[in-house]
Amino acid sequence: MQKLIRHVIGGGILALLCSTGAFAQFDVELSNPLEPEAPKPRIFIGPIIGLNQNFHSGGFETTGEQDVECPVFDGGDASGIYIGLSGELRLGDDPATSNSSILIRAMYDTRGASFEEGSEELPARVGTGVESTSVTYVSEITYNVITVDVMYKLLFGESKFGIQVGPSLNVVSSLSNYQTLEMNDENLFFESPGDYTYLDPSAKNVLIMQDNSDFPNAASLRFSLKAGVIYEIPLRHFVFAPALVVPHVMYDLALTSVISGSEWSVSSLQTGVDIRWAF
Repeated sequence: MQKLIRHVIGGGILALLCSTGAFAQFDVELSNPLEPEAPKPRIFIGPIIGLNQNFHSGGFETTGEQDVECPVFDGGDASGIYIGLSGELRLGDDPATSNSSILIRAMYDTRGASFEEGSEELPARVGTGVESTSVTYVSEITYNVITVDVMYKLLFGESKFGIQVGPSLNVVSSLSNYQTLEMNDENLFFESPGDYTYLDPSAKNVLIMQDNSDFPNAASLRFSLKAGVIYEIPLRHFVFAPALVVPHVMYDLALTSVISGSEWSVSSLQTGVDIRWAF
């Protein structure tokens, strides 16, 4: 399902960027040249959509329901999405020729990741006997945040290329862990899962935990610094009004940790597009 969502969003972004080529020939002014006294738009507002490539680092450790010794999960990654609204205020005396702006962006972000770590051998049943086998711990972290960015945008001269940079505040909306223990040898299965839950009839993997009880010191806020490149496409008329279509690639560098007092942090590479209509 997550792959389908990524493909749909990616296809939508590609189609949107391709469609802007049909409008690029009209990229002269955002105001009507037949009305030279018409006020130039200074404020632009519209939606944001994009993909996250999340990188978790620093590591964390969990303990199962029966105090099973779990490994330290050093690093993980996964893709996610972000969707929301952005607003732009053009700076300077003449918004039509301004190269700088202040941006405010509010989004819903999915920043989860998948971790895998091997462990020492554990007992497994072989016929009527027991022998040891290697296992793999898998942890699927759900980490979703509400994001507010305040950024400065600067275009390079008369080109449509530019940069934007600024701080980001995230309010953590959910943090949970779905952790399993998987048998690596296909001919073996767990001797006894105790109070754990079998995830398949062959007893090859068991569910260790499925809640957020292992993160009692989870931080409720996350701070980061974002910076990236943009390409601004002004359109004389897009759907119902003058608009800016702004593809962007940015890196979101974590300044705080997921768990207070730990080194576990989440940074992301973000690729998406802002569409802002003139007001």
